[in-house]
Amino acid sequence: MSRFRRWGRLAVVLAIVVVSGAAFGGPNASGTGPSATRSEVPWGTARELTELAEQLEQRSRELDRRERGIVEQESALTGVQSDLESRLERLESLRTEISGLLDGMDEAREARVVDLVRRVESMRDAQAAPLLSETSPELAVEVLRRMSPAKAGKALAKMDPSKAADLAELLAAPIDRPEGL
Repeated sequence: MSRFRRWGRLAVVLAIVVVSGAAFGGPNASGTGPSATRSEVPWGTARELTELAEQLEQRSRELDRRERGIVEQESALTGVQSDLESRLERLESLRTEISGLLDGMDEAREARVVDLVRRVESMRDAQAAPLLSETSPELAVEVLRRMSPAKAGKALAKMDPSKAADLAELLAAPIDRPEGL
């Protein structure tokens, strides 16, 4: 609260005290006014009004202090909010960038797998079997799924039976779909 408002309140209270003293403390202009003394003023004595004015002033200072605290908290919260918003924007930017990089990596991997499938299909079965046996099971299954069934079957037939059985089991398993598809 501004000083002007505080002093304005105090001035109003003091004006009431002065008016009450003039109205009830002495004769009016005609000399026949009420003869009440200051102690008989209906809303209290000058001392009581002064105490009330002091209490109001103290309460006003307390409210001013609380208001400043609230304004400071609002300012701090606004700063935190803008910081969080900028961090969120940065995270969204990074998410978009990472998504683009992953898409590029997926495309590059896809091209390499397609090339590997083409090469393995062009090999004889006796050459393709040991190659697929030595690669990771996930890659071997991916290549076998993309090969023509006849070529994939012949390559599995030339493999070690336990390795061929493991790959056949993985081939029969359902394909995991990426989230969102």
